[in-house]
Amino acid sequence: MVSGKSRAQNTAERQGEILAATLLLFAEGGLAGASIAAIAARSGASVGSIYHHFGDREGVLYALYRQCLAACFAELKRAVFAESTARSGIIALVDSYLGWIEAHPDCGRFIYEASGGDLLANHGAEVAAFKHEFYADIMGWLAPHIAAGAIIALPPWAYDVIVMGPAHE
Repeated sequence: MVSGKSRAQNTAERQGEILAATLLLFAEGGLAGASIAAIAARSGASVGSIYHHFGDREGVLYALYRQCLAACFAELKRAVFAESTARSGIIALVDSYLGWIEAHPDCGRFIYEASGGDLLANHGAEVAAFKHEFYADIMGWLAPHIAAGAIIALPPWAYDVIVMGPAHE
Protein backbone atom coordinates (compact mmCIF):
# COMPACT_ATOMS: atom_id res chain seq x y z
CA MET A 1 0.00 0.00 0.00
CA VAL A 2 1.46 3.28 -1.10
CA SER A 3 -0.33 5.34 1.55
CA GLY A 4 0.94 3.20 4.41
CA LYS A 5 -2.63 2.81 5.65
CA SER A 6 -4.42 -0.46 6.04
CA ARG A 7 -7.56 -1.24 4.11
CA ALA A 8 -9.56 -0.82 7.34
CA GLN A 9 -8.03 2.62 7.91
CA ASN A 10 -8.84 3.68 4.34
CA THR A 11 -12.40 2.38 4.73
CA ALA A 12 -12.90 4.20 8.04
CA GLU A 13 -11.47 7.39 6.54
CA ARG A 14 -13.77 7.18 3.49
CA GLN A 15 -16.79 6.50 5.69
CA GLY A 16 -15.84 9.45 7.89
CA GLU A 17 -15.63 11.72 4.84
CA ILE A 18 -19.06 10.57 3.69
CA LEU A 19 -20.59 11.15 7.13
CA ALA A 20 -18.94 14.57 7.46
CA ALA A 21 -20.33 15.55 4.06
CA THR A 22 -23.78 14.29 5.07
CA LEU A 23 -23.77 16.39 8.24
CA LEU A 24 -22.72 19.49 6.29
CA LEU A 25 -25.49 18.92 3.76
CA PHE A 26 -28.00 18.44 6.56
CA ALA A 27 -26.83 21.67 8.21
CA GLU A 28 -27.29 23.54 4.94
CA GLY A 29 -30.58 22.08 3.73
CA GLY A 30 -32.07 19.69 6.25
CA LEU A 31 -32.67 16.03 5.56
CA ALA A 32 -33.94 16.78 2.07
CA GLY A 33 -30.54 18.24 1.20
CA ALA A 34 -28.76 15.00 2.04
CA SER A 35 -29.54 12.98 -1.08
CA ILE A 36 -27.14 10.26 -2.22
CA ALA A 37 -26.15 12.39 -5.23
CA ALA A 38 -25.45 15.41 -3.03
CA ILE A 39 -23.50 13.30 -0.52
CA ALA A 40 -21.40 11.84 -3.34
CA ALA A 41 -20.69 15.27 -4.80
CA ARG A 42 -19.79 16.80 -1.43
CA SER A 43 -17.68 13.89 -0.16
CA GLY A 44 -15.93 13.06 -3.40
CA ALA A 45 -17.08 9.45 -3.05
CA SER A 46 -18.80 7.66 -5.89
CA VAL A 47 -22.45 6.75 -5.55
CA GLY A 48 -21.37 3.11 -5.69
CA SER A 49 -18.95 3.64 -2.82
CA ILE A 50 -21.70 5.13 -0.68
CA TYR A 51 -24.00 2.19 -1.39
CA HIS A 52 -21.12 -0.22 -0.74
CA HIS A 53 -20.34 1.28 2.67
CA PHE A 54 -23.86 2.09 3.89
CA GLY A 55 -26.38 0.14 1.80
CA ASP A 56 -28.66 3.07 1.05
CA ARG A 57 -29.48 6.63 2.13
CA GLU A 58 -31.11 5.44 5.32
CA GLY A 59 -27.93 3.52 6.12
CA VAL A 60 -25.88 6.71 5.75
CA LEU A 61 -28.30 8.62 7.96
CA TYR A 62 -28.33 5.83 10.55
CA ALA A 63 -24.51 5.78 10.65
CA LEU A 64 -24.45 9.56 11.12
CA TYR A 65 -27.14 9.34 13.81
CA ARG A 66 -25.18 6.70 15.67
CA GLN A 67 -21.94 8.67 15.33
CA CYS A 68 -23.54 11.84 16.71
CA LEU A 69 -25.35 9.98 19.48
CA ALA A 70 -22.18 8.09 20.46
CA ALA A 71 -20.28 11.36 20.80
CA CYS A 72 -23.07 12.85 22.90
CA PHE A 73 -23.38 9.77 25.11
CA ALA A 74 -19.61 9.61 25.65
CA GLU A 75 -19.60 13.20 26.90
CA LEU A 76 -22.58 12.61 29.19
CA LYS A 77 -21.03 9.49 30.70
CA ARG A 78 -17.69 11.24 31.18
CA ALA A 79 -19.39 14.06 33.06
CA VAL A 80 -21.64 11.86 35.21
CA PHE A 81 -18.99 9.28 36.11
CA ALA A 82 -16.72 12.07 37.38
CA GLU A 83 -19.28 12.91 40.08
CA SER A 84 -19.88 11.18 43.39
CA THR A 85 -23.20 12.57 44.63
CA ALA A 86 -26.64 12.18 43.12
CA ARG A 87 -27.14 15.93 42.95
CA SER A 88 -23.79 16.69 41.32
CA GLY A 89 -24.25 13.80 38.88
CA ILE A 90 -27.68 14.97 37.73
CA ILE A 91 -26.42 18.54 37.37
CA ALA A 92 -23.39 17.26 35.42
CA LEU A 93 -25.68 15.22 33.16
CA VAL A 94 -27.85 18.19 32.24
CA ASP A 95 -24.95 20.66 32.01
CA SER A 96 -22.87 18.36 29.83
CA TYR A 97 -25.84 17.66 27.57
CA LEU A 98 -26.57 21.34 27.06
CA GLY A 99 -22.86 22.04 26.60
CA TRP A 100 -22.53 19.28 24.02
CA ILE A 101 -25.54 20.56 22.07
CA GLU A 102 -24.09 24.08 22.16
CA ALA A 103 -20.70 22.82 20.94
CA HIS A 104 -22.19 20.51 18.28
CA PRO A 105 -25.40 22.18 17.09
CA ASP A 106 -25.52 20.39 13.74
CA CYS A 107 -25.22 16.95 15.36
CA GLY A 108 -27.75 17.93 18.01
CA ARG A 109 -30.24 19.12 15.43
CA PHE A 110 -29.62 16.02 13.33
CA ILE A 111 -30.27 13.71 16.31
CA TYR A 112 -33.60 15.41 17.00
CA GLU A 113 -34.73 15.52 13.40
CA ALA A 114 -33.65 11.95 12.66
CA SER A 115 -35.34 10.67 15.84
CA GLY A 116 -38.75 11.84 14.71
CA GLY A 117 -40.83 10.01 12.17
CA ASP A 118 -39.90 6.90 10.24
CA LEU A 119 -36.46 7.93 9.01
CA LEU A 120 -34.64 5.27 11.02
CA ALA A 121 -37.50 2.76 11.11
CA ASN A 122 -35.43 -0.03 9.56
CA HIS A 123 -32.78 0.46 12.24
CA GLY A 124 -35.12 0.61 15.23
CA ALA A 125 -33.66 -2.45 16.93
CA GLU A 126 -30.09 -1.15 16.57
CA VAL A 127 -31.04 2.29 17.88
CA ALA A 128 -32.88 0.74 20.84
CA ALA A 129 -29.92 -1.52 21.68
CA PHE A 130 -27.46 1.37 21.48
CA LYS A 131 -29.61 3.57 23.71
CA HIS A 132 -30.19 0.66 26.12
CA GLU A 133 -26.43 0.29 26.55
CA PHE A 134 -26.13 3.98 27.47
CA TYR A 135 -29.08 3.83 29.87
CA ALA A 136 -27.63 0.70 31.50
CA ASP A 137 -24.37 2.56 32.15
CA ILE A 138 -26.20 5.56 33.62
CA MET A 139 -28.46 3.29 35.68
CA GLY A 140 -25.34 1.57 37.00
CA TRP A 141 -24.10 4.94 38.22
CA LEU A 142 -27.53 5.80 39.65
CA ALA A 143 -28.03 2.43 41.43
CA PRO A 144 -26.12 3.23 44.64
CA HIS A 145 -27.87 6.61 44.85
CA ILE A 146 -31.25 4.93 44.43
CA ALA A 147 -30.33 2.31 47.05
CA ALA A 148 -29.28 5.09 49.45
CA GLY A 149 -32.60 6.89 48.92
CA ALA A 150 -31.01 9.95 47.31
CA ILE A 151 -32.99 9.34 44.12
CA ILE A 152 -36.38 7.66 43.86
CA ALA A 153 -36.57 4.36 41.99
CA LEU A 154 -38.20 4.74 38.58
CA PRO A 155 -38.11 2.87 35.28
CA PRO A 156 -34.98 3.90 33.30
CA TRP A 157 -36.97 5.71 30.60
CA ALA A 158 -38.57 7.96 33.24
CA TYR A 159 -35.23 9.46 34.27
CA ASP A 160 -34.67 10.63 30.70
CA VAL A 161 -38.07 12.33 30.63
CA ILE A 162 -37.70 13.93 34.07
CA VAL A 163 -34.03 14.92 33.97
CA MET A 164 -33.49 15.65 30.29
CA GLY A 165 -37.03 16.53 29.19
CA PRO A 166 -36.80 20.22 30.12
CA ALA A 167 -33.52 20.51 28.19
CA HIS A 168 -35.27 19.18 25.09
CA GLU A 169 -37.75 22.02 25.20
